[in-house]
Amino acid sequence: MLDKKAVVDDRQPEKAVVKTEDGKFTVTFDRPPLLLFISSDGNGSYDQLFVNGVESVAHRSVTIDSAIDELTMFHVSRYACVAEEVGDA
Repeated sequence: MLDKKAVVDDRQPEKAVVKTEDGKFTVTFDRPPLLLFISSDGNGSYDQLFVNGVESVAHRSVTIDSAIDELTMFHVSRYACVAEEVGDA
């Protein structure tokens, strides 16, 4: 069931991952992706999560539920503590 606050975007699927001539992989989007999860080693040692184009660093875990013809849902777990903010000191 669609939440009243949910907004369905008019985005079209993009082929985002491209292998370059030198064998490297690039991820390129015309607009920031709504949800992007990158697992570098599949081990959880260096995973990255981006929500609306902004990297999330305060999460402990993420569960993504995605199915064809349904809205993608994700759930983020966080520690119950305050993250220290880094300033321009």
